[in-house]
Amino acid sequence: MNRTPGPTLKLVGNVWHYRFQRGGVRVMRSTRATDYTKAYEIALRAYLGEPEKPTLKAGVEEWHETNEKVFSPAHLRNVWDLRKHLGDLADVPVDHLTTERVEGWRNDLLERYSPATVNQRLRCVKLVLNWLIRRGVLSKLPFVVPMIKLQKKPRVIVPVEKSAVWQESVVRIAGSRWSLATAVMMAFALGLREGEALGARWEWIDWELCTYSPGETKDRKTVPIPMPPWLVDRLRQRKRSGGLIAPSPRGGEYSPGATWALIREASAAVGVVGLHPHRLRANFATRLSEDGIPVQDIQRLLRHRSLLTTAGYLEPSMDRVAEAQNRVAERLGLAGKKGQEIGEEGSASARRVPDRF
Repeated sequence: MNRTPGPTLKLVGNVWHYRFQRGGVRVMRSTRATDYTKAYEIALRAYLGEPEKPTLKAGVEEWHETNEKVFSPAHLRNVWDLRKHLGDLADVPVDHLTTERVEGWRNDLLERYSPATVNQRLRCVKLVLNWLIRRGVLSKLPFVVPMIKLQKKPRVIVPVEKSAVWQESVVRIAGSRWSLATAVMMAFALGLREGEALGARWEWIDWELCTYSPGETKDRKTVPIPMPPWLVDRLRQRKRSGGLIAPSPRGGEYSPGATWALIREASAAVGVVGLHPHRLRANFATRLSEDGIPVQDIQRLLRHRSLLTTAGYLEPSMDRVAEAQNRVAERLGLAGKKGQEIGEEGSASARRVPDRF
């Protein structure tokens, strides 16, 4: 009786191994998969002589190893943490990530995490796969799973009327930690990312022009940023010729996340909830926009590639909307109308549209 050609699987421990004959030579190898269906797909590819594709988990690890000196620590950490959330996709070869599989994985995540968090995980998966496409490992993205549409809500920034009190709270709570408070002030005044503020250096300040040019940035771009007088006065207190502006007590650079607790405590003291270091960057962008600075200039200061990215940092101002409504009302001849006067005219006349419309 002739055996059906093809690979056979054998369970060794909890991992499936395959074996088959090719040209009189026995081939035996581990699939590294614990699921039979996944293991058979891997074994069949080997039997057919197709080049072996990395699993999604291996792709994440390879991306991290290749890019660990290129991207910011926060970005690297986001992608690296993806390994803990891959679930059943971890051992799937990247070209077998079908729409059905990825949708199932996404739906499982939605039972435990918010839609925004799930979008972030999916975005990281697409990042790794697009990197593999550029390397020639894949020809195209093997699935079509769009991001979940989210209801955009206004995000917290420091209210204008509380800005001065908030800064005083930062300085008061920081106490003797002048460096840490200064890093927060630089992020607030110059729109720096937390890592850029913690790594700020004295030699990047132009004292004559009162500008600061971040020398080490996430996108490897730099642009002189005008410093407000109050920040210049604070920095002049401890002016140095070089070195870190905000060193840690040991003299080195603070670790990522060092400003979180200070910002949270100072914000709570003035009734602002939900503020974190990166929101200071949005605060900077929004205040410039409110003062009429063109979005193209804000984009350059934030060092964004796309205007759409910059637009995402700008929070709507209901005060400006209310002022604009009042100006429109004045042009329409409706300014000064009081609710009582309208009510006395009766419902029919209140609904009547003026001739000038």
